Amino acid sequence: MKKSSSGGVLSHRTQKGKAISASEGLVGYADFDTRPLERVGELVEVVPGMVAAQHSGEGKANQYYLRGMNLDHGADFSAYIEGMPINMRAHAHGQGYLDSNFLMPEVISTVQYAQGPYNADCGDFSTAGTMPISIYDRLDRPFIEASYGSDHFQRLVSAGSMDLGESHLLAAVEVLRDDGLWQLASKVRKNNVLLKFSGQAGSYDTRLLMSYYDNEWRSTDQVPERLVSSNLIDRFGFIDPTLGGDSSRATLIAGLDGENLGASMYASRYKLRLFNNFTYFADDPLNGDQSEQLDKR
Repeated sequence: MKKSSSGGVLSHRTQKGKAISASEGLVGYADFDTRPLERVGELVEVVPGMVAAQHSGEGKANQYYLRGMNLDHGADFSAYIEGMPINMRAHAHGQGYLDSNFLMPEVISTVQYAQGPYNADCGDFSTAGTMPISIYDRLDRPFIEASYGSDHFQRLVSAGSMDLGESHLLAAVEVLRDDGLWQLASKVRKNNVLLKFSGQAGSYDTRLLMSYYDNEWRSTDQVPERLVSSNLIDRFGFIDPTLGGDSSRATLIAGLDGENLGASMYASRYKLRLFNNFTYFADDPLNGDQSEQLDKR
């Protein structure tokens, strides 16, 4: 079991004395450390009533649903990591685009959540809910986890921390390879690294987080039902073998918190290149209908 920076073991609970309703709460690592996660986006499902689905491959932002509401790719649900907003406005693939693939569940200490349109301080994309995420300051002990499964699934994650006087330095690395269950191999190639420094400056708690994430994949996407029912292709088959994308994110977050003052700043560089083909050859029978979506910021 890993512990929070305060030394207490955290699990799912409401924030007594702080929450105005049962729609707010705090989830600790103990609540999801044994939960199997097929994809990182499923981490949001620790929020009651939240569901994450996926299409267009394993490197793209999930499709989110909360208690009957279709949140698209994050248009009505905001998420933050150490105070930095993850959603992106005016994104090439959709307003509020929430790509959580750069997160490593093993180093997440708490997930706070609030539902409903009552949190104006959380920004534009919080109509249905919001989810601030915190990263551990330190771990009890370093670890290395290696996973191997069907369809060439391979994942290696390692993390550890060291004390520097009253300060702490945490490092984590993740490497993932996966071909998926489709006839067209997904060829997911994900690399992820994170560093976090935390300590004291006078009466203030300080933190500095740096991370870099890179991913590329191929996607099967939707196929016409009539081709499956007529046995022209398998239900795990494909039509366009050139769909997929690549994405990367470099992040720098700094902050300090005291009794009467809190401040933070961040810099983030994000890139997504995504190839879709929703109609295949309906509009252009010769060249096909494939489109490219590109977002750099």
